[in-house]
Amino acid sequence: MPAPSRCSWYRKEVRIVKTMPTISAFYGLLIRMFFNDHAPPHFHVQYAEHKATADIQTLTIATGELPRRAQELVLDWAELHQQELLED
Repeated sequence: MPAPSRCSWYRKEVRIVKTMPTISAFYGLLIRMFFNDHAPPHFHVQYAEHKATADIQTLTIATGELPRRAQELVLDWAELHQQELLED
């Protein structure tokens, strides 16, 4: 069986991103989260070409990178909404 082409992988990735619910958007930041996703509790952030995941319990960036100001905004927002995020 031939290996999947890059195009089929790209289509899968785009479909996944489109189906992940956006729970908040501000200053060009998109906050996305799946209900009942794998541990540890986290959410996804997209800011222009930057992508990251943030750990909800520790309020830190777990993977990826964001510009300093965007990271500060995201983590401040997460602190304000931490309990709601953990419930989601």
